[in-house]
Amino acid sequence: MSEPVSIRTETVPLQRESATFPRLKQKWLPIFPNRKSPDIWPDPSNSVGRRCLDSNEGTVWEAVGPAREAFTQIAKVVQDLLESNADYLDKGEEVSPTLSYGLWMIGKHATNAVPTIVLGCSRRPVRKRAESLIKKNGVLDQYPGIVLKTSSATPRPLADGGYVTATRGATINLYTIGSPERSCGVSVLVGRASGPAATRVRKATIGGFVHLNHVSYGMTVAHAFSEGVGPPDTSAGPVDYIHFDDDSESESEDRSFVEGTSRGL
Repeated sequence: MSEPVSIRTETVPLQRESATFPRLKQKWLPIFPNRKSPDIWPDPSNSVGRRCLDSNEGTVWEAVGPAREAFTQIAKVVQDLLESNADYLDKGEEVSPTLSYGLWMIGKHATNAVPTIVLGCSRRPVRKRAESLIKKNGVLDQYPGIVLKTSSATPRPLADGGYVTATRGATINLYTIGSPERSCGVSVLVGRASGPAATRVRKATIGGFVHLNHVSYGMTVAHAFSEGVGPPDTSAGPVDYIHFDDDSESESEDRSFVEGTSRGL
């Protein structure tokens, strides 16, 4: 029979906290500096117009007032930048996809909505290249509070009840990159002003363009503007929701993407 094993125990007095610990803590804290708080757009409610639709980032409203005024200055710069880099944007694409952009107010509530430039393209590489160009060229540096997002499409105007409030022939807050002919086949929404003369929004297709005095006018079928047309065609999916690309993607993925695409610049 084996003898029991004797285990010696010893009580070790708790040592006082090292005097160097505070210095160590101070040494490590700078590794995690406080991130700069994002700039806030002043009085967002003054820039919130008609409700367009919902998104994974909150409600999307039409941009009006100060935000729209700022965008009129930004739009020309963005247009020139993207058009001058069309070959880079379309690199590796068999067919040049349509890239559109516009400004909307996005947020959980109108009081905290953020003016947001949305780059919309069905091809993720194209819209991410466009985003990279705008950021690397500091286009928004002079406009604190305005942010940039990407999606597979740009928001479509949609008011409650399925009516649009834009009048026939109105200019909407939307731009396309490259020659207008690249937008042939793009679906657009057609409708009349809300109220007694309102008609339900209908979807039509741009079939061609007429150029007059440096302005391009898209053409579509006449019956899209006729009265008494039924509900909109929803075969392409719901038009009351849009999903924006996730901004929390890993920095390594974004860095790899930028490094890979920047070689074409």
